[in-house]
Amino acid sequence: LLPFNFVQLMLSRQERLDFLKLCRHMLINRGRLYVEIGVPHADYLGEKRVTHKFVKSFFDRRKRQWVSLFQSHEYSPLEQTLMMEYNYLYMRGDGATECVTRFVMLAVIFPKELEGLLEESGLKIDSLWGGFDKTPPSKASKKLIALAVKP
Repeated sequence: LLPFNFVQLMLSRQERLDFLKLCRHMLINRGRLYVEIGVPHADYLGEKRVTHKFVKSFFDRRKRQWVSLFQSHEYSPLEQTLMMEYNYLYMRGDGATECVTRFVMLAVIFPKELEGLLEESGLKIDSLWGGFDKTPPSKASKKLIALAVKP
C-alpha cells in the first residue's frame, strides 16, 4: 500500500522505477500493490507561484488552539516538481499568533506516466480509480489510485 502520494516524494524517475521494482520483488505471485498519486491540474501547473491560499481551519487538540492552514506552491516544468509550502497559523487564547511552516517537494506524475512505471517495473494494472470510493477516473479527479498485480 503506497498512500498519501508516497511515490511523489521520489523526485527522479529512476528512483521511482527502482522502488516499484523492489515492491514487485517483495510481493508474492498475484500479490497486489495500491498506489495513490495526486492528479496534476492546471491550478498547480501554472507559471506563477501561488501564495498563501487558504485551505481550512481546524482545532488542534494537542495544543488546544485553533489553526488556519494556508498553502503556497510553485511548479517547475523543467524539473517536473511541485514545491509545496504549508503555513499553520496558530491562534492562541491571548490573541497572539504563531506560524509554523513546512515544505514538501513532490514529483509531478501524470496518470499515463504512473501506468508506464508500473508496467515497466513488471506489474500488471488491474484497476484505476479516481478516488477511494472506486469511481472511474475523470477530468475532475484529484486522486488516481492504481491497483497493480504481480503476475
